[in-house]
Amino acid sequence: MRTFGSYGYVPLEPPSVELARAATSVDERRMIRFLDQGNLLTLRPDVTTAIARVVAQRYREAQGALRLSYFTTVFRQERSMRGSEREFDQAGVELVGASGTIADAEVLAVLCDALTALGLRSFTVEVGHIGAVRQLFEGLTADALEAVLGHLRASDHIEAFRAAAAGGLSEDRVKRARRALSARGRGIEDVDVPAAMELREAIHSARELFSGEPLWGVPNLSVIPALPYYTGVVFEVISPHVGAPIAAGGRYDRLLARYGADRPATGFGIAVPLLHQALVADGWK
Repeated sequence: MRTFGSYGYVPLEPPSVELARAATSVDERRMIRFLDQGNLLTLRPDVTTAIARVVAQRYREAQGALRLSYFTTVFRQERSMRGSEREFDQAGVELVGASGTIADAEVLAVLCDALTALGLRSFTVEVGHIGAVRQLFEGLTADALEAVLGHLRASDHIEAFRAAAAGGLSEDRVKRARRALSARGRGIEDVDVPAAMELREAIHSARELFSGEPLWGVPNLSVIPALPYYTGVVFEVISPHVGAPIAAGGRYDRLLARYGADRPATGFGIAVPLLHQALVADGWK
């Protein structure tokens, strides 16, 4: 939180309880829901959507960018006997009202600075772009494209390419998409969609803002977060010691419009229990 504050991010505590219909970005099966006086409510399953609603209601007339930070609890329904936590801490920032690669670079730099300030040494930040993925599948109907993206969010590339072919995408276009989604690092230079250039610019700008030691800016179009509201540059933090991303985020320019405030935004969330595992495995005491 000190690192977030050093970049000008102000703490905000969103409500712990939301109307279930307001938390539309999370699968209802992942929500912990209950009835209160006839209303279907849910314990906060996602901080970004909660902050988007608060900004739309309280700061609708605000001018310029809003820099907000949080360290709060998230509640998710999990299957029994899997050892997963239904309640865990999440820390992050939301940059609301700023568009372009410089804003994307800022949140990447804040994230990397915060992790290194804690002493985390072994990590990589993989950076993708949802817009580039959408451009790879241009020509599909809206329903077919959402089916493809749904499979990609679930990391099922085989079904994604099958759905693309069934939706009418030519064999050459399917092969092109397959090559692009398997490209990583310098291989991304050969991906010829406009948004891929935006991805490279964001990484370059972020490296200028924070030139830390870890290998943290690796282009990888197969980075597609599970939450569906992302629209542009996205990223995940990978630790060799933990089997899931310890942080994730990106641009979500259409989310606030759902709550009546059409403003661009980007941000990230750190899963604190996973971060703790990575720190301990990295030698932190």
